[in-house]
Amino acid sequence: MENGDCKADLQRNITKTDEHEYDIELKLLVNKSDLLVVVITKAHFVYEAETYEKEESIIKTNTVAIMFPFIRSQVTLLTTQPGMTPIVLPPINTTKFE
Repeated sequence: MENGDCKADLQRNITKTDEHEYDIELKLLVNKSDLLVVVITKAHFVYEAETYEKEESIIKTNTVAIMFPFIRSQVTLLTTQPGMTPIVLPPINTTKFE
């Protein structure tokens, strides 16, 4: 994804820790001409449902949808300092995120 003069790369790592339990790690790299921001977030998810046939796709999509707003907020907060132009990342369509 690109945001003006910034390039951002979001990487996801899913580790199944138990039956219907997952550790998710998202790593965001934002590269601006004079700045590199790296944010790594980790979360643990437990999938509970009446049926489990969509578990894999829901874990892939919804975990990013849940975690990404927190990452966006942190990048903006970290870069909203005197003398800096804040980096405001756009929302992403998590159904298209691979």
